[in-house]
Amino acid sequence: MHRSNAFRLRRLLPTCKILRDGALDSRVRVEEIAGLVENGTIAGGMRPKLAAAADALADGATSAHVLNGMKPDTLLLEVFRREGCGTMIGR
Repeated sequence: MHRSNAFRLRRLLPTCKILRDGALDSRVRVEEIAGLVENGTIAGGMRPKLAAAADALADGATSAHVLNGMKPDTLLLEVFRREGCGTMIGR
């Protein structure tokens, strides 16, 4: 497997946040991903994206972020706002 020296991974997608229990979730712990896949919260094309996020964390990244790439200035909002605008996957 290729190891990276990345500090953070950011993925721009046509979605903003993960929907969990009827609410948009701005934070998910990497340890929760398997359970969310198992119960169907994370499905379809989001599964490999969150698997990549988990791999990035396993390789030493401090966090990974799922961002809506369809909205203007998403990356700027994520970088310069305290709360960000997507879902952060962390430890």
